[in-house]
Amino acid sequence: MTDRNLRFTVDVLLFEDGTLVATSKDISGLVLEVNSFDELREELLTICPILLIENHGIKKSEIQNVLICADVRREDIKKIPDSEQNYPALVVQENFEPPMIHV
Repeated sequence: MTDRNLRFTVDVLLFEDGTLVATSKDISGLVLEVNSFDELREELLTICPILLIENHGIKKSEIQNVLICADVRREDIKKIPDSEQNYPALVVQENFEPPMIHV
């Protein structure tokens, strides 16, 4: 393993309907919308190596040492009572333990 930091975090929002949206401040260009955790894992394993090689200069030989950590949060739309406005607001209900995904 090199001295390089090969740990990356993916932020995942889990919506009430089961849709998962993944983005990352660590992995440039990562935006995914999927319908299950299995699909999320499959898509991350496919796209992350490409993005890391193309956008971050990680060598193909280093990809086996990359660790992707998913920070999963469940998001729900809730009404905020307001006498003049009644609009939905996105609020975090739970934070799950981040699963580790080796690419």
